[in-house]
Amino acid sequence: MGSMYYHLEPANSSLVWDRLPMSIAFTALFSSVVSECIDARAGDALLFPLLTLGIFSVLFWAWTEQTGSGDLRPYILVQFLPLVLIPLILILYRPPRDYAAAIWGLAVLYLISKGFEVADRQVYALTGAVSGHTIKHVLAAAGTGLIAAMLDRREGRRETA
Repeated sequence: MGSMYYHLEPANSSLVWDRLPMSIAFTALFSSVVSECIDARAGDALLFPLLTLGIFSVLFWAWTEQTGSGDLRPYILVQFLPLVLIPLILILYRPPRDYAAAIWGLAVLYLISKGFEVADRQVYALTGAVSGHTIKHVLAAAGTGLIAAMLDRREGRRETA
């Protein structure tokens, strides 16, 4: 919804509502990986501080944008540090197989989506109909779909047990 709002009314004020849900998703995902792969209590304990950090990173950017510097460093850290740490955690610890497959799939789709975002204009010039940014949104949604499908399968197993 945040991205939709931003694309309907492109401005820094609406970009906050695009970045805020993403920062929440990145930090919640990282907490989930810690819970599933390392220790459930540690992941649970990290959730609120990480969510706070994610929200702060967006609010800090918005404030610095108003003061003229537009400092994205905390937001970039919130977005990309999990991309480095999550694969390391998946390699170093033994996550449940269904969880690992979904997270690896999400990571691959997200990285590919960022590539399409960078190649936005070139993709549009090539296709004449769709931009790289549009494909980024579709791939990111597909990655989220992998997580939803994994959780749905888990819930189905619980109901039949």
